[in-house]
Amino acid sequence: MKHFLHFLNGYSDGFSEALTAELQIIARDKNGKIGEARLVPKSLLVWEVFDKFITYLVDHATFDLTEDGEQYSIQTCDTYFSAVKTYFVMHHPKFKAQDSSIPKVFGIQSWAKARALLTKKLKERLVIDIICETMCLCLRSI
Repeated sequence: MKHFLHFLNGYSDGFSEALTAELQIIARDKNGKIGEARLVPKSLLVWEVFDKFITYLVDHATFDLTEDGEQYSIQTCDTYFSAVKTYFVMHHPKFKAQDSSIPKVFGIQSWAKARALLTKKLKERLVIDIICETMCLCLRSI
């Protein structure tokens, strides 16, 4: 959940006005950050947010939450992505699995689409990384 909260706290540019307004009313800790996942309202658990969270995981998520840290593997990103769903479906105090109010983004088809998109973007990043590394090796040998 640390990456989802980090994403909401620092990578929410481009959200619709309605989502931005929702994000602004969430209670914050003394540092002005959303510190607890239980404070995230259901209104933020929509495709628009998770589409941007996928981009965050692919382009920005690192082991130490810094811009120049080591990026995660495909498996690690998928695990963190799935952990967000698990928390909100199984552990969130307002909408656990037995509750009918589970957000639609966590439905079987929506979630399969989201995970497929995450995997596709991560594989694209991997190909780009390999090409860049190969080009650097070639340039060094010249």
